[in-house]
Amino acid sequence: MTNKVLEGDANMVKCKCGNMIEVVEGKIYYDIKNDAGKVINKVAAKHMSQYRVRCPECQNNFCSSCKEEPYHLGKTCAQFAKEKEMKKCRFCGANLRNDKTNHCSKKQCKNEARKCCTTFLACGHPCYGYHGEKDHPPCLHEDCVVKDE
Repeated sequence: MTNKVLEGDANMVKCKCGNMIEVVEGKIYYDIKNDAGKVINKVAAKHMSQYRVRCPECQNNFCSSCKEEPYHLGKTCAQFAKEKEMKKCRFCGANLRNDKTNHCSKKQCKNEARKCCTTFLACGHPCYGYHGEKDHPPCLHEDCVVKDE
């Protein structure tokens, strides 16, 4: 079979290396732990059994549904997308519930925040300047910095 025929098959997915992989639902493991060391929930375990793919050619680990790599362990595609959109604490990376600050409520992060600017720039990333600055430096996030600048 050619790759074009395989690409039209709903049970096939193409890896970034070009390898075509058949997606077959695997066994559901309810004892898998996420990156934080907590056991994933049943919905996430079911999702993983249906959509997690590891390419035998390049060992790339990704989701055959949303194509996210590496695979979003412990979350469905919708949960991962929602979390990805949430603002994060600039010091520890925890999800923020409050859009008015760019740090979480942990003591260590609060102490760091006293020294730093707490403004979010127009692009949505935190300002990495000092507390009390009136002029904010340009964004240094990799998505905003122009290459070779």
